[in-house]
Amino acid sequence: NRFLDRKGTMVHPDYQRKGLGSWLTRYCNEIADKTGGKTFVVARPSSKHMFESHGFRVLGSEDLDMTKYGGNESDGKSWVLVREPHEVGGKEN
Repeated sequence: NRFLDRKGTMVHPDYQRKGLGSWLTRYCNEIADKTGGKTFVVARPSSKHMFESHGFRVLGSEDLDMTKYGGNESDGKSWVLVREPHEVGGKEN
């Protein structure tokens, strides 16, 4: 079984909500589909919905108390998601 672990896919705040994250995700999904591997990502609150809209499903979540370190409650929330490979040329969910 092959799997891919996406790390560090980020879009600068000035360019968010313009479709760049979706474009990067579609591109990475195409690569994963060609290899036949599952793809795992860790998503923050700002990207969870975008990953779900591109075929990822939630496996679990983590809550860290970032208020201890000067952050707010939402800074410590993250989800682990997985996407099964699709047939090359197939449609995403």
